[in-house]
Amino acid sequence: MSWYYGTFACGHEGRVNVIGKTSERQWKIDKLFGEICEDCKAKEREAANNEAIESSKQFGFPELKGTEKQIGWANTIRMNFYNKSMDAHIIPDDIIRNETEAKFWIDNRNNLRPEFIETYQQKAEKKNINQSLVDMDTVKPAEVKYNSVVEIIKEGNRIALCYERNQEFIDLAKSYKYNWDGIWYRELSETTGSFDDRAAEIGNVLLKNGFCICIHDKNITEKAIAGDYQKEHTRWIKSRADTRLLAINWKERDNELYKKARAIKGSEYSSPSVIVDVSHYKDVEKFAKENDFRFTKAAKAKIDNYIQQINSVKEVTVK
Repeated sequence: MSWYYGTFACGHEGRVNVIGKTSERQWKIDKLFGEICEDCKAKEREAANNEAIESSKQFGFPELKGTEKQIGWANTIRMNFYNKSMDAHIIPDDIIRNETEAKFWIDNRNNLRPEFIETYQQKAEKKNINQSLVDMDTVKPAEVKYNSVVEIIKEGNRIALCYERNQEFIDLAKSYKYNWDGIWYRELSETTGSFDDRAAEIGNVLLKNGFCICIHDKNITEKAIAGDYQKEHTRWIKSRADTRLLAINWKERDNELYKKARAIKGSEYSSPSVIVDVSHYKDVEKFAKENDFRFTKAAKAKIDNYIQQINSVKEVTVK
């Protein structure tokens, strides 16, 4: 790393750091000293930002929100975007009216070409349509504690909750086993129950906690209001794939239930289940009946296959 001293185009003395081959450095040095110094660049940026702020006021642009430096920089970006759009005979008014966060302009500074407007408008139109649907299907509790609406939707094989960042909402979603991947969701399966029941359940809970909800199905909405849904069953006998094992699972911490499960002959604990070889299926069935457990389809199939195998074994008479 080498420093080279000289005079910038603005007349100020200074130094520049140049790296690379020695034979290539001189043209870099000449180019850098052919520009104004960093202090002068900063003053030019500040002047340009102040000019953009004044022009924004004259043009009737909405004030931007952010830090002082963000607002100054974002005003310059926004004004340049406006001028380029007008040169291209494209009207950017919607974006300028709607986007009042300095962060939006800074984050999108490299994308703000005239064609950006078309993409933005398409997204805005879709958002407006979605909002109309949400408004149409929204219900609210007698006592509304939180602004906005929790939209409850089905995405493939999962249920998803769309809502703004809110700690009370996050805590509630987590308590009902929802996960985050950009949206709060739960995978739906044989053991969770149907989308209708889970949507009615979480909708009912949200209403009771002061949230407005939107479910795009009138029948499910009515069930959420009435609390009329099939509760999620949490005690299951599952099949361990590619093994002879049945897995006993339950949600709540229950030492007595654990003792009963471990009392089954040949049982072992393998997190998060108590596992039993399928050959002891009769003991597992007895345990399930006594403790309100259900068998998954895969677990039933494993037991049926085992019974078929046993029945197919050649029977002999021992003398």
